[in-house]
Amino acid sequence: MLVIAALALVLAGGHIANFVGARLHLGWVAVTAWKILQWPAALFFVILAFSLIYYYAPNVKQQHWYWITPGSVVGVFFG
Repeated sequence: MLVIAALALVLAGGHIANFVGARLHLGWVAVTAWKILQWPAALFFVILAFSLIYYYAPNVKQQHWYWITPGSVVGVFFG
């Protein structure tokens, strides 16, 4: 779900921002701010998805939560 939300933000975020901005009579500053903030939000969703996979996927007795691991960085930026 997180990856799909990130994909929706990247693919349709600009159109949604323009539509909502026109409907709610928001200024260009609010629309531009949303277009800029959608990228960090999408990146956060993907990093969180990788972190959850790396936390729950291995079959280990002691699980440790890490926000960012080398594998998740490689997976997000090169995967």
